Amino acid sequence: MNLELEQLVKDLRAEGALDSAGNFTLDAAKAREKLAQRQQREAGLWLVKLIQGAHMWEANSLELRQERLCARAVFGLGGKELDLRPWLARLHDIEMLADPFYGPLATAFQAALADGCSGMDITLPEGPLLLDSQGIKGHWKGLEPVSCLPLRFLYAQKKPWWNPLLHLRPPQRSAENFLAAQRKGGLALPRVDVDRFPISRQGALEKVVGVDPHPARMERVFLSSDPARELMFYPESGRRRASIEEVNGQVTWQNPGVTYQGLRQWRHEQGARLPLPTSVHVQPWLDHLQREGLQTPPPPSQEQALAVRGVLVWNMDSHVPATILPVKYGIQLEGVPFTSLPPGVTMWLSSSRWRTDIHQKKVVHDETYRELCNWCSEQFDCMVSDAADLLRASETVRQMLAPLRLALGNSRAGAALRTLPFPRR
Repeated sequence: MNLELEQLVKDLRAEGALDSAGNFTLDAAKAREKLAQRQQREAGLWLVKLIQGAHMWEANSLELRQERLCARAVFGLGGKELDLRPWLARLHDIEMLADPFYGPLATAFQAALADGCSGMDITLPEGPLLLDSQGIKGHWKGLEPVSCLPLRFLYAQKKPWWNPLLHLRPPQRSAENFLAAQRKGGLALPRVDVDRFPISRQGALEKVVGVDPHPARMERVFLSSDPARELMFYPESGRRRASIEEVNGQVTWQNPGVTYQGLRQWRHEQGARLPLPTSVHVQPWLDHLQREGLQTPPPPSQEQALAVRGVLVWNMDSHVPATILPVKYGIQLEGVPFTSLPPGVTMWLSSSRWRTDIHQKKVVHDETYRELCNWCSEQFDCMVSDAADLLRASETVRQMLAPLRLALGNSRAGAALRTLPFPRR
C-alpha cells in the first residue's frame, strides 16, 4: 500500500466509526470532503482514475461521453472479466482508495461525488444498480463477473433549464476533463475515446521532445515481458524511425533520408540479449519477440503500438534541463528534475514501485525513488557508451550520424555495466 495514502486513510478513520457494509457513514462524507479539499476539485480527477483503472485491468478500451446531466464510461475488458462485488461490499470504506486493484475505481467514484455527482448507475444483465452517498440500491451480491462495464455518473441540473445558451455553449468542465485525460493518461495502454475523440497517444512523447525530425536526437527503448499493467504506451516503430536502428551493439537497419532521429537502440529491461532480426523491417522483428515471450503485446485495439518499460531520449541540441517523467499504472506523474544528466535528456519510466504523495501526483523521494533514478542514470551512461562504440566501429555509421559525433565526444565517460537489469521489488 502507498505509505502516504495509508496515512491519509488512518487520518480519515480517526474521525468516526467505519461501517464497511456499503452504507453511508460519517467517514465516507469526511473522506469526500477532504478529497475535495486536498485535490482542490482538480478537473478530470475522476476521469484520470478511470483511465488508470482501465490500464490496471488490462482493458482493450475505455469510451467516455460527457453530457449535461451525466457522464458515461464504458470499459471494454475483452476476454478478461471483472468481479465488482469486492468493491461494492466496501463501497464507502475509505481504505478502498488504496486498494491495489479497485483503488482507481473507488477513487473515481468518491471524487465524482465530491465534485457534485449525485450518484452512479451501472447497467448489468442481473439488473441496474444505483450507487450514491447513501449506499447501493439494487441486488448486487449475486453478480457475475463482467467483460463490459458501463457506468453513468449522474449530475443534478443546477442552472435554469430554459436558458438556451446553456445548450449551445460546451461546458468548461468537459474541456478541462479532456485536457486532463490527454495530459496524464496519454501513456495508458487501452484505447481511450473522450466524446468520440481519441486522446492524443502519438503526441504523448513528441510533445516533450519535439515533433519535427532532428538528426541530433537519439533514444533507447526498453522492451519488457512483464504484465501490461506495469508498462506504458509507445507509438508504432515507424513513427519514430531512426537513421540507424541498433540491437545488441550491431547496426540492424539503416534508413537514409528523412527520419525522426539519428539513432535508436533496442534493449530488454533485464539486460537479456535480444535475437537479431532477419527481416528488413522493424515490426516483423517485434512481432517475433512477442511470440517468443520477450516482449509484452499491447491491447489489440492498439494494433502496432508497443508496451514498453520506458524510453530514454536525448535531444543533444536542447537546453531544457534533464527530467525523469515517472509513469504509474498508465498515468504520468509530475516530472522530477535530474540535473546530474546533460540538458535535453528525458526519461519516461513506468513502474508500480513509484510511491506518490497524498495528492497522488508527485513521487516520494525515498529509497525506491533513488534506486529507480540510479537505474535511469546508469542506462544513460550505457546508451552513450554503446553509441560511441558504434561510431568507432564503422565509417558508414559515422557519416550517417555526423550530428551526434560532437555531442558524444563531449559527453561523460562510458559505463562499466552494459546489461544492468531493471530493479525488481
